[in-house]
Parts: sequence; structure tokens; C-alpha cells
Amino acid sequence: MQRVIEIALAVAILSGAVFLWRSTTKRSVLTREHERLADKVGRLQIKDPSKIHIQAIKTGDPLHFAWRAYFPPNYRYAYTCSSGGGSGSMDSAWEGILRVRVREVNGQMLLYYRLQQGSGQRSFGSRKFAEFFKEHREQVKELQAEQLGADGLAVFDPSEVKTLIKISLPEELLPEAKKRLNDWEYNQLVPKLEWIRIGPEGFPEREREGAK
Repeated sequence: MQRVIEIALAVAILSGAVFLWRSTTKRSVLTREHERLADKVGRLQIKDPSKIHIQAIKTGDPLHFAWRAYFPPNYRYAYTCSSGGGSGSMDSAWEGILRVRVREVNGQMLLYYRLQQGSGQRSFGSRKFAEFFKEHREQVKELQAEQLGADGLAVFDPSEVKTLIKISLPEELLPEAKKRLNDWEYNQLVPKLEWIRIGPEGFPEREREGAK
């Protein structure tokens, strides 16, 4: 009986050692992968955890925009874009990647976005605009983009309103776009194809009231 107990204990110890080794190895692999991804997109230096930190990331794709971002805890936010907007809140601090991407899929222009707490996709422009986009693909790759944090880390108070991105057609394409698109669509897409503004809860309503 004693022998059986000793064998059982030895097996248990060996099994525990194997499990610990596997867990440690897996954690090491995950840690290395996290470090690799963090190095790839860059690290944020949080100077003041009560403020918002945003820095643009170079994606290598002229139609893909991304940011490394940090938002402080208890932040109630809103955002607006050309198609509307939304709002939300975060109890704890949030750090991650924000993205905006323009794509042409099956003859339709799509805009994909991923913000603090969700993502979405919507179409913009008619098929005529999609055809125009495809015909001038090389020029369109030079979209004019004003991107928050493109010149370095942007640090600002949660009470402030900032334009995350503003995307416009290259100026040399505007005369051709005027010819090809009807007046309504041209006015919808020019001068800005898309824009996203972020700020504290209620700022869109306050800005609309102030514009009256």
C-alpha cells in the first residue's frame, strides 16, 4: 500500500510539474507575442493617466488609418461623423487601437471603423463614385488626411473636443469629380469624404446649438 501511495504522489508531482511547465511556456509565448505586437504599433508613454493620449500609427496603406489610444477611467464620450454618431462610457481606463479604413468591395465604397467600444461598417457614395474611385485608383491613394497624433503624441483633457480624422479627395481630382457626380453627391463628398470628431458626452448637441 505504501508503495502505491508513493507512486501516486510521484505521478501527481510529475503531472503538476508538467502542467506548470506548459503554463509557464504558454505564458512566455503569449508575453513574447504581446511584446512583438506592442513593438510593432508602438508604445504609449502615459504622461498623465487623467488625460487622453492618442498617437497615429503608420500602417503602410494610404487608405488605412490607425491610432494607439488611451482613455482615462470614468470617461463619458461621444463621437460624430458624416453619417451620424454615437456615445458611450468607460468605467475603467482603456488602451487599444482605433482604426478607420476605406475599401472598394464589389463596386461599392465601404468605410470600416473601430473606436473605443465597438466597430462598424457603412457604405458611402453611389456606384458612379465607386467607378470614379477605381478609375483614379493611383491618385485616390493620395487622399488628403488630417490625422490626430500624426506629428507626435497628442495629450489632452477629456473635456476637449478633437477631430480624429478628416479625409478629403486630392485637389487635382475635384474638377473631374464635379463633372462625374451629380450636385447632391458632390456636395456630400466634397470637400470631405469622411470626418470623425471625439469629445465628452453631449458635445454634438452643444455644437449644433452654438451653430444656430
